[in-house]
Amino acid sequence: PSLDHSVLVNSIRQLIALYANRGFNITWILSDRAFETLRPILVTLDVRLNTTAANEHVPEIERFIRVIKERVRGFLTTYPTDQLPNIMKIHLLQHTVQMLNLITQPNGVSAH
Repeated sequence: PSLDHSVLVNSIRQLIALYANRGFNITWILSDRAFETLRPILVTLDVRLNTTAANEHVPEIERFIRVIKERVRGFLTTYPTDQLPNIMKIHLLQHTVQMLNLITQPNGVSAH
């Protein structure tokens, strides 16, 4: 990741706390090798890190990324101008992911 290490560690801690407040206990983080430097910190938080091997892909994540790109491109083709301000691009991406996350996954943690 291109983020500063301390910012990344702080963000991970905030996410773990957020999930804990909702009653979820984070025990594993699945990531690529870029997050390997977080392993010692995650051990102190009782979280295990499972990283992919070099040149390995996680099909579920790859598919989700393709779906996000498809939805954003679908919006952009209907937008009346060719240029979209950067702040709108950021919010478009956030909105797209949020709307996809509203749909419960068949094998997810929700009982509904």
